[in-house]
Amino acid sequence: MLCSRLIIVGVGLLGSSLGLAVKKRNLAGTVLGIGDCVESLSIALRLGAVDTFSVGFDSVIGGDDSLAVICTPVNVIAECAFKIASVNDTILISDVGSTKTNICASLDSLGCRFVGGHPIAGGERSGPDFGDADLFQGRLTVLTPTSSSRSDDVERLRFFWESLGSHIICMEPAQHDAVLARTSHLPHALAAALALCVDESEHVFCGTGFADTTRIASGSPSIWTDIFMENRENLLFALERFGSRLDELRTFLCDGDEAAIAQFLSAAASRRGERSGV
Repeated sequence: MLCSRLIIVGVGLLGSSLGLAVKKRNLAGTVLGIGDCVESLSIALRLGAVDTFSVGFDSVIGGDDSLAVICTPVNVIAECAFKIASVNDTILISDVGSTKTNICASLDSLGCRFVGGHPIAGGERSGPDFGDADLFQGRLTVLTPTSSSRSDDVERLRFFWESLGSHIICMEPAQHDAVLARTSHLPHALAAALALCVDESEHVFCGTGFADTTRIASGSPSIWTDIFMENRENLLFALERFGSRLDELRTFLCDGDEAAIAQFLSAAASRRGERSGV
């Protein structure tokens, strides 16, 4: 058992999965869910993702070895962390948000005991009903400590996520956001743009390639709007970089340069193969 109590703020897909994963592996004495949606909290309780729940933060008082993980949309993570610290300033706080720079800087300035975390797992579905006890198994989790982070807190979180089956990389918050803009936020933007390129009347002609490529575009618009805004500058740079690649292909097509097109596609297939191990 890693802690007497795990506090999960926000019990959507990631929060519910985290609770189920911890309980399956007996890593916490009790799991407390906190949120503002009683319906979601009740579902998480029924599914066994949490042992009890609260709609306020007063319940986080006490329990020095407790761990709090915030699984809310990124634009309210810092606010939630500050509320927890205001009630219990000894508790270690982390999160699962896919942006880090603004959150870590804000909480550093407030002196919160916070170490950012981001398990690269999830999907286009949302809500506690889709929780998966093995969601983090074999996945990468990024920790983003800052100069004010305690080394024992970082190691505690490393062991926590490793116990859930993740492998761990530590990165600076700004580096994390720059990389994730290309590997996560850009793909979502492109999936959304592609989905908008096809009229509903043309959907009958769409095969598995279109479905696979646009699948993630069905993710929560509100959650992804927050992510795009939080990581706006990095996403703009990633879009510019992608646009330059499209310009290359457009030029090859305009010139009728079959060899260049083949090389373009071969390079992409090779890069994709390196990533997937095929």
